[in-house]
Amino acid sequence: MRWAIFLVLLTITFSGCLNKEISKEEIIKKIDEINTFSYNAKVFINLSVSNPAINKVNMKMDIDGYSDGKLSKGIIHVYYTVRYFNGRNETIPFYVNEEGTFIKLEGKWQKITNNDLSNHTWNILAYIKDLIEKNDIKIEEENNHYIIRLKDENAEKQLNPFFYRGIKIPGINLKISEEEVVIILDKYGTPIKVIKKGKLYGTSSKGNLDGVIVIETEIKDINKDFDFSIPEDLSIYN
Repeated sequence: MRWAIFLVLLTITFSGCLNKEISKEEIIKKIDEINTFSYNAKVFINLSVSNPAINKVNMKMDIDGYSDGKLSKGIIHVYYTVRYFNGRNETIPFYVNEEGTFIKLEGKWQKITNNDLSNHTWNILAYIKDLIEKNDIKIEEENNHYIIRLKDENAEKQLNPFFYRGIKIPGINLKISEEEVVIILDKYGTPIKVIKKGKLYGTSSKGNLDGVIVIETEIKDINKDFDFSIPEDLSIYN
């Protein structure tokens, strides 16, 4: 279960013809017009461990959910393998409200974070809006989309919830650096995909860690109605 929580937290995401330039202000306006959305976030983590008994940890995670920027609900599908050991698949329901982030492991709800939502998939629009507002941006045209490429100096905050929240997983000390953010917009300037990449390094009780993390978040179903009610068994938990 320790590895499941570790991997979840490391994550706790086209068509048309372009016929005009678009400004930073127009993009921010498009973001502000989005009240609800669904998302699919694909997370890829590849870690090398210096201990030859483990050597490689590979994890893929699909997060399907919907959000209004404060509340979110969905399912996490985790697939991970450790060399020389059997792989494992897990399906993990999650729910986010003002009290925190909750995941359901082995039939029981667990609270895994506090109520700060600034660096998570379900608040991806607030994250990219903040980046765009704070930076001088260059808007490119590529494959009938607008593209914005940025560096985020807060890599630890945005991709490493351990560092940001002071969470300690026994035996694991992970750092993240060199984060790159790619924002893909449709022909109207609405964000439809965000790609975040970072390098992983650190130590664990099993050996030194080195690898990469990539999170690709597709944004869909803008301003549709969704059910944000608290799961019945979680309301019992609370």
